[in-house]
Amino acid sequence: MSVVTQIQIRRGTASQWTSANPTLAAGEWGFETDTKKGKIGDGSTAWNSLAYVLGVGDIDGVTAGTGLSGGGTSGTVTVSIDTSVTADLSTAQVLTNKTISGSSNTLSNIGNGSLTNSSITINGSPVSLGGSVTIEASSFVPSFMLGGM
Repeated sequence: MSVVTQIQIRRGTASQWTSANPTLAAGEWGFETDTKKGKIGDGSTAWNSLAYVLGVGDIDGVTAGTGLSGGGTSGTVTVSIDTSVTADLSTAQVLTNKTISGSSNTLSNIGNGSLTNSSITINGSPVSLGGSVTIEASSFVPSFMLGGM
């Protein structure tokens, strides 16, 4: 013949426990029915001073921040990148092996020394891009090529 045994743990809402502030016996369990958190007594520490042993680290909800969508308060939740929002990146970003189309993007504040080809050579002298050079008329001999014949 089987015997069914029921074990009950002291229980009440968080406010009931806080208000009563009982001292649980050593090894006695107490459970908050509304928060699903619990504590185990040591025989000398009142409820309000005991640490939770059940429910610690439970996540009450996930809220998607700027540039994200999704979240939730129960079950499995998903957070995704919100493609309808442009994220505001306030810190420098490093791009590695990326292609940037010059026709649709503007790159600024890039020093000449950071460019692979940062100068051109005129008459054997390098001239930085964005720099200037003076060519004397006596050393400049124009040449023309005419089409046709």
